[in-house]
Amino acid sequence: MNVSKIDQTIHQPPPTAVAPAMMSVGTDLCVTGVSGATQTQVLGISFGVTMRDGNCERLKLSKTLFDMGMKVAAVATMCQDRRVFDAMMAAGTPCPYEGKIGEQAREEWEAHPEKVPTIGLKD
Repeated sequence: MNVSKIDQTIHQPPPTAVAPAMMSVGTDLCVTGVSGATQTQVLGISFGVTMRDGNCERLKLSKTLFDMGMKVAAVATMCQDRRVFDAMMAAGTPCPYEGKIGEQAREEWEAHPEKVPTIGLKD
């Protein structure tokens, strides 16, 4: 019969990489946080980045303009997205065009199709 006695002393906890907490200042921001971490026996790495959300920014800008009484400017801000532009045209209420609204705006959009927004189109 073999009997072995082992005494082990741990002087420090094992290494641990911790992913940074992203967006801990609040949720009313137009950014999304992404973070991660990995750990080996020798090396630990963590990272974190934020990504801007242009559509969220557009919504906030439009709401602020509307709250200040700038309704045409609020609509014009939303019309920078092609989906909104198309919906407005389909509803018979074309997006403002350089200060023109209604039928005058429709005529200008038709005369200048190169100025129609492309943001929001699916590829």
